[in-house]
Amino acid sequence: MKLRTRILLVLLAFALLPLLVTMVTNFPRVLDLLSSLQQRIYLQELRADFGDLDQHLSSRQEMLKLLAKLPEPGVVLGKASALDNLPAPEESDDQPEGSQPEGYSVDAGTNGLNQAQNEESSIDIARTHYTEWINRILPDQLDSIEIQFLDENGNLRFWLERNFENRIWTPTIKPPVTPNRELVQKALLSRRPEVYISKVRLQPALKQSDPRRFMNLHLISPVGFVPEVGATGVVVMTVDIGGMARAFNQTLWAYDDGRYLEVSRQADNGSTAFKDFPGIEKSFPKGQQFLWRGKDAQQILWVPLIQTESSGPLWVGRVVDDSPVEDFGTQLMIRVGGFVLALMIIAWMVARWMSLQADKAGHELTEGISRLLEDEEKVVFKWKWTDELKFLSEKLTSLANKHISNNRRLLQHTRELEESNRYKSEFLANVSHELRTPLNSILLLSKILADKQTGLLQEHAEQAKVINRAGRDLQQLIEDILDLSKIEARKTSLNLENISLLGLLQDLVSLMQPQFDEKQLTLQINVQKNVPDRINSDPDKIRQILKNFLSNAVKFTSQGGVEITLSVSDQEQTPVFVSVKDSGIGIAEDKHNLVFQAFKQADGSTSRRYGGTGLGLSISQQLAYLLGGHIELISEEGKGADFRLYLPLVFDRETIVDEQIGVDEPVLDAEQAGAADDGFDFADSRVLVLEGDMKNLLTLTTLLEDWGCKVTGAGDLDEALEAFEEESFSAVLMDVMIDAGDNYATLTRIRQDYPCDVMPIIALTSQPHGDQEKACIDNGASAYLEKPVKPAELHLALGKLLDR
Repeated sequence: MKLRTRILLVLLAFALLPLLVTMVTNFPRVLDLLSSLQQRIYLQELRADFGDLDQHLSSRQEMLKLLAKLPEPGVVLGKASALDNLPAPEESDDQPEGSQPEGYSVDAGTNGLNQAQNEESSIDIARTHYTEWINRILPDQLDSIEIQFLDENGNLRFWLERNFENRIWTPTIKPPVTPNRELVQKALLSRRPEVYISKVRLQPALKQSDPRRFMNLHLISPVGFVPEVGATGVVVMTVDIGGMARAFNQTLWAYDDGRYLEVSRQADNGSTAFKDFPGIEKSFPKGQQFLWRGKDAQQILWVPLIQTESSGPLWVGRVVDDSPVEDFGTQLMIRVGGFVLALMIIAWMVARWMSLQADKAGHELTEGISRLLEDEEKVVFKWKWTDELKFLSEKLTSLANKHISNNRRLLQHTRELEESNRYKSEFLANVSHELRTPLNSILLLSKILADKQTGLLQEHAEQAKVINRAGRDLQQLIEDILDLSKIEARKTSLNLENISLLGLLQDLVSLMQPQFDEKQLTLQINVQKNVPDRINSDPDKIRQILKNFLSNAVKFTSQGGVEITLSVSDQEQTPVFVSVKDSGIGIAEDKHNLVFQAFKQADGSTSRRYGGTGLGLSISQQLAYLLGGHIELISEEGKGADFRLYLPLVFDRETIVDEQIGVDEPVLDAEQAGAADDGFDFADSRVLVLEGDMKNLLTLTTLLEDWGCKVTGAGDLDEALEAFEEESFSAVLMDVMIDAGDNYATLTRIRQDYPCDVMPIIALTSQPHGDQEKACIDNGASAYLEKPVKPAELHLALGKLLDR
């Protein structure tokens, strides 16, 4: 694609993309808002249609408040008579002998009985007048069908019912159904006089005999309210709201389970809302209004309008016509589309002109740079369209001239460096050859002279030993310099093998033990749990690094000892590390980076006191990087040093060229390399793997067979049961999610026939959560592991179960 085309597309994208994105992202939103607005309008209309219910309830609440202020006579007279039934007062010491307390007579018992009868008669007469008063003040409120008065304990004291035939309020023998106990108690405990409304009570059985009882609700208000004490009772008014459902026969009425309301015309057809409007059975349980769309473009707004006592919310459905919204959306899309098209044409014309200008400048720039880089030709840019382009052309011309000059100097310098590097290589090679021959002679002769059998004087023998030690130091220096040169030149070869770190450490300790014994220092190895038994790396390079650590440790430690620890790290790329910790002089924190630089030590006086050139740690760090690992130092001055070598389980061969690989033993599988050597032997163990995923099944089978197990695979419960009939197993590995219906059905089924003490089961799951392990154990699992399974964890869990 040409630059001009790219610029044109970029300009068009910057000009039109924000507009298109805005239109695409906001246009559906606008339509959704319109649809939502339309739903709100229909909802308001629906609520307006049912506004009569709110008016009825408001007027009934005011009437109920009046009845609460003027309750039935039994409430007032009953409380007054209760004061007369108080126990007789005790005799006072200062009262005259033979006299009676005021208001107290000898015939109190007889008089009390007569008084109770008189009061009951008075209450009956008062209630008769009260009933007549109710008929005078509530003659036309036909939706009010019952009035109840309850005492402070919620017990029914007096009630009136409107006669179905003559519509007159009369007491009845049959007690009415009292409202919900919790709502009554709430009204009794209220600290202010207010009206409480109950949920709607539906009684379909009374639809024919007394339609007023089909759909009722209760209004409750406290009676005899005292702010500091509370209420002495409550008054309850039962209101019939079933007429509302009968009046709106074009509205759909449905229960929460899909049944139509008994008084609606749809109920007569024997159908259900779930059948007539597929899909609403998923939305009803949410309890929120929603819009149902049918295949024939029919739309119905469903609203949970009324809460019932026993049938959940009562849903109301109203047909919605969205044709105005669709027409508006079509017109809006046509207008916006035309506007966007016009803008696209204008933007394309402007972008094309700008791209042509940019393409011309780009062509001149490309041609000039090509001549500059390929032919080393001087280039002059002459752009004069604007002051900025003129200034840019002058700078580019100056830069081109400087580039030519600098390039010539760099080329000459490169030639000089190549010649110097060749001299260096030749010098190192010659020095290596020329120094090693006489140095070997010096080492051999000094060792012979230092031998006691030569007959030299003690003083001369000690001098020969000094010569021998100095020669060995010089030899080590030459070897270190050559090693460092090879590493920097990337000419170091690697011999990759599957090695045992513990065996390597044991060999290294045997080699270094005499030096520690000579200084009376301890040297021990610690191996932590779950450490990989084998890794793939270069054992010689690892041995060289650790030997440098140990040499420094024995050099800078005068008392105590050194502890070598093989452990697992929390670093993903280098999951294993070897720690060499001494009790020597330590290294100050600000000197940690210095000790890894060539020919550097933490303290300049260290080389004079302890010797050394400072190349060992520098070489060790370079070798660690070469192996894909790194070195960390933890130390404080005077508190010893802890050098840690972190290594990967498998060496990454893509980091080096093939010429650097010498011996290359086949690589261990990464999972096998990470398995811990926990001492368990699985020879002759038979294991059943129940896993629905074929890839996971093959992986587990291969892993178990490498450990010596005899494995049988099963893809489902039926295959597993067939396998149980044919042979017996030492253990079972199974995915608890293999049964989509019940996560633990398969586990429970197997455990019914094979108890825990007969065959252990290890449950595997790829969807762990907080209670997953407990649920697996409760359903019969012997152990629990998360997927993907870590071989070390599986090896340990299986070993413990089989050993037990």
